[in-house]
Amino acid sequence: MTAKELMNPQFLTIRPETPVVAIMQMFRESALGGFPVLNENQVVMGLVGRDDLFTKDLGIHIPTYLQLLEEAKFAKDSKKELPYAAQKVLQAHASDVMDQAVFYAKEDTSIEVIAAFLSNDKQAVVPVVDEDNKFLGAIDQSSVLKFYAGEVEAPVVESIEHVRPVDSELQFVQRDMSSRFSYIAQTRAHLWLSTTIILFVIGFGLGIIFIVDPQPIAQSVDANIRQLLEIIFNS
Repeated sequence: MTAKELMNPQFLTIRPETPVVAIMQMFRESALGGFPVLNENQVVMGLVGRDDLFTKDLGIHIPTYLQLLEEAKFAKDSKKELPYAAQKVLQAHASDVMDQAVFYAKEDTSIEVIAAFLSNDKQAVVPVVDEDNKFLGAIDQSSVLKFYAGEVEAPVVESIEHVRPVDSELQFVQRDMSSRFSYIAQTRAHLWLSTTIILFVIGFGLGIIFIVDPQPIAQSVDANIRQLLEIIFNS
């Protein structure tokens, strides 16, 4: 059998400008191990696999970091206060994380060759392309396994609901961080409102004083400003 016979022409693909947050959601909603990245001409530019969503040096899960920034109140309402690097991460797209060192199959590539490559776990999806590197379809590990499994019925394992302590702890940390950032944003908003009210009251008071007795204020300002104030209040 060849790649043409096994490939899925409707395999999910993404564009270079697809946000990393959207890719994360696609991984959540599907069991696919990766998505080919296509340009406007359907040419395969690279591949985004699950491992590509981790930083190469620190092993940080990029979508999780993005989600924390997006869900935090201060990140949504005060992006100007974020460090420049954090703002760049928030704007990350498929082109920023995709792997361009990709193995491509042709329509006549044998399934044995594709299976041998996928068994190395270096790439979860093999795009099938024509001579111009245009996308024709893709083959993932599950497709190869189903092909070799044939008509054998898979055993059924009863699922047991299990709540992991680490999940509850992470949810608590996430809620705590969001509430803290929300509190900071609200505190800053209240501070600005209070400052505005105070300055308004001071300005209003100075205006009343100037109307009653403009001499003390007039002496403390420049002659041109004094003349302007007298024109305004005497008109």
